[in-house]
Amino acid sequence: MITTTLPNGLETINTYDAASRLTRLAHVHDDEAVGQYDYELDPIGNRTALTETLVVSGSTSTVATPAPDPHSLWDGTAMPDDPAVGDTDPLELGVRFESDVDGYITGLRFYKGTTNTGTHVGHLWTIGGKLLASVTFTNETASGWQTATFAYPVAIVSNTLYVASYYAPAGHFAVTREKTTARHIPSGSVCGDDQWISMAAH
Repeated sequence: MITTTLPNGLETINTYDAASRLTRLAHVHDDEAVGQYDYELDPIGNRTALTETLVVSGSTSTVATPAPDPHSLWDGTAMPDDPAVGDTDPLELGVRFESDVDGYITGLRFYKGTTNTGTHVGHLWTIGGKLLASVTFTNETASGWQTATFAYPVAIVSNTLYVASYYAPAGHFAVTREKTTARHIPSGSVCGDDQWISMAAH
């Protein structure tokens, strides 16, 4: 749980699950609840529903709505050709992607082999190299897809290139070789360079 206090006294309280994914965003002022947003997540961290609770003039209203249809460059069943290459140099690895529509990036995923150890930090960049957001992966499993959620969703603009990357301090990153064409999700929402399968934005 992380609490941030704004200059006007409003407190924002973020609550995360064991995989460091945001599950609740609450606003409190003068020790009184102002609003609360509860997120339901699927097994790989996509938001599937939102329950919004607002307090206005002492009255409380709750509205439950399905979250916007989430998309990821690769689903949880995608596998790299090589889950852990022999390179032991520390590297920042990433994938270029763009969206057909305006939207938000809620987090990052990368595929981890058993020898890809150390603290991994994900980054979201403009194609020009401006850092938009970063997040540290916590509660990682020994191998497989690892997911981290940004503290706040990052707005992106349609038909604009971005880069999702992560830092592998021990090397041994996952890779799929000899694929240089773009990958387009069936929904027609996000596409990315398929050369590095170790990274995904969602």
